[in-house]
Amino acid sequence: VLAAAVPPLGYRVVELRTGELPPPEQPVSVAGAVLTNRFWRLTLDPSGAIISLLDRTAGDRELVQTIDGRRLNDLGGTGGTLAVEHAGPLSATLVATSDDPVRHTTRVTLTADSPWVRLENRI
Repeated sequence: VLAAAVPPLGYRVVELRTGELPPPEQPVSVAGAVLTNRFWRLTLDPSGAIISLLDRTAGDRELVQTIDGRRLNDLGGTGGTLAVEHAGPLSATLVATSDDPVRHTTRVTLTADSPWVRLENRI
């Protein structure tokens, strides 16, 4: 449950009901190496580097630059595998696994209606 607009010194009541739900919209999507929500369009390389991060609220402004051959979250390796770990109506996660230059795993998650990008690296 994502409780939005909870006051700092307050609470929000959530009611759970049984029954059929309407089919959910897809506010978060994953297609190949691209995660998209209403805030971001993020492209992940199999090595775990973020190739592109477009700010969809600012006219698809690109926020990733290649500097000295390196990109955002780039350990300097090449190759690896990319897989969809989770693709649901409220969030989606891509996972990149590589052995170059060291064995590491990168997970990137986008959530519906949240501007946060969750980035997890394990070496």
